[in-house]
Amino acid sequence: MEERIEHAAAMRQQAKLAIELADSVQEPERIKTLYYGLKRNHPRNVAVIHPLMFVVRRIVYAAMIVGMDQVPLFATHVFMFMTLVMLGFVLSEHQWKDRVINQQHIFNEIILYCLSVVMLTFTNFVSPLMRYIMGFVLITLVFVFVIYNAVIMLLFSCKFFILIIRKQYYRLKRRDLGREAKTIAQKI
Repeated sequence: MEERIEHAAAMRQQAKLAIELADSVQEPERIKTLYYGLKRNHPRNVAVIHPLMFVVRRIVYAAMIVGMDQVPLFATHVFMFMTLVMLGFVLSEHQWKDRVINQQHIFNEIILYCLSVVMLTFTNFVSPLMRYIMGFVLITLVFVFVIYNAVIMLLFSCKFFILIIRKQYYRLKRRDLGREAKTIAQKI
């Protein structure tokens, strides 16, 4: 029993040290935004894996867009597969520090998968009337996708703006307290 307690205390100490080390890491300014918001002390190094997956995914998308004319179904299936892989990664790792950003990524991957399923209807297997209707579904999904992401970005922009205002307020307050302390010290 005592061994377990000591082991748990050692693990807590290790976790505390890992968090302190992760927070003390200074990234170069050039690549600071690459890891912004990612958990740097995650056990499976998602701060490295996520940007790498992001780049690989964009390269595959570019290749699929180029080949979309010759093999549209293959390209759509690759798009769906990549979306499912990323959705699985996001659901299993929760790589972002902020819960809202994790939820945003899950929502984005689900919408992208729905968009790829809708893209399957733009083949010769579906009647022209159905393609016309699915075109409106596609436009609606993209609209929801854009509005949701814009709202999240605006909320985080407001959050950061409030933090900047608070920082300035406390800086001015500290400066005023310093001046007041000097005047009191001079009177004494």
